[in-house]
Amino acid sequence: AVPWNQDAAEATLAWVRARSQQFSEGLDADGRPNDAAIHIASEINRERYDVPTFDMQVSRSIDHTFVIAFEWVHGRELIHSEAVSLGSLINAHVYEWGFEETKVLLDACQVRYRPSDIGCTWDEVKAVLGRINELHDRLGSPPNWFHHRTLDDTSFERMAAAIDAS
Repeated sequence: AVPWNQDAAEATLAWVRARSQQFSEGLDADGRPNDAAIHIASEINRERYDVPTFDMQVSRSIDHTFVIAFEWVHGRELIHSEAVSLGSLINAHVYEWGFEETKVLLDACQVRYRPSDIGCTWDEVKAVLGRINELHDRLGSPPNWFHHRTLDDTSFERMAAAIDAS
């Protein structure tokens, strides 16, 4: 197992915070990005491979796996950034770390993440989470939260309410 590296985690979090702030500052009143924000979004796609935690393989977050699993389970796509954002909030909720800040950053960047806003239902999300490990294992990814625990109906409803809350 790879040991936890707090310095790498802090550097990655600082990068996320800085890039989120820079992107959000480049949005107009209607949420449209200006040239600077578009440039930042492009840089983020390039830079993410260089963040200190990218290759750590300590465990795998489910943000991007959620997107792939949604497409695999339901045979249709959502807008990638919106589904990743929902997956990020699910991830933060189940790991019990950073949920409120993640939501604040997504809201500042005006990214939609609530199922009702992104074209899916909570029942569809629940179906994805019920099969996410099957796909996760097929992809050869390290274990995630769902490999070690389950999200019972009450916990799922609590998570859904927290994500849907304004």
